[in-house]
Amino acid sequence: DYSLDIWSGRDYPCRMTDRVPCITRTRGGAGGYYITSVQRLLTVEEMLNLQGLPLSYRAVARREGVSDRQLGMMVGNAIATNVLRAILPRMLTKIGKQ
Repeated sequence: DYSLDIWSGRDYPCRMTDRVPCITRTRGGAGGYYITSVQRLLTVEEMLNLQGLPLSYRAVARREGVSDRQLGMMVGNAIATNVLRAILPRMLTKIGKQ
């Protein structure tokens, strides 16, 4: 399985095997990355999942009038919660707060 950055220019092609590059605001709003095994772009639910966010965020966003494109941009602008969970305790220990 490959993820392809189909929005990148010829000078900066991006292809990864069995992983997805960082989801940025721009890529999230453009539909994420193309996944070769399913021959389509990531869904909003998949982007939420990759960022460690609850899938229920999509329903909440829809109720509030947020489009999938806007939600994709928000997801790309977020920090992955699993990364935050991994580094926050270390940061607190370093500054003597834990």
